[in-house]
Amino acid sequence: MSESKKDFDFTRWLSDGFDGVLGSRPRVSSPVTDEFREHTRTAFREMLLAYRSLVDAVIEKTEKPEEEPTTRIKID
Repeated sequence: MSESKKDFDFTRWLSDGFDGVLGSRPRVSSPVTDEFREHTRTAFREMLLAYRSLVDAVIEKTEKPEEEPTTRIKID
């Protein structure tokens, strides 16, 4: 029995295509060394810590009560 247009499943078709493409690529060893992976992981962690610091500073600023503006008096 042949599939009609109503039975066509785009998601399944696309998934099958990806499986075919990825399954046909040659298996090569990764040129990325363990040292590179470790360095990248550490750098990513440092970036996250920097973002955390920024977020903490913004939170701290929003938690402080707003200071009332000071009134300047001109003295002659």
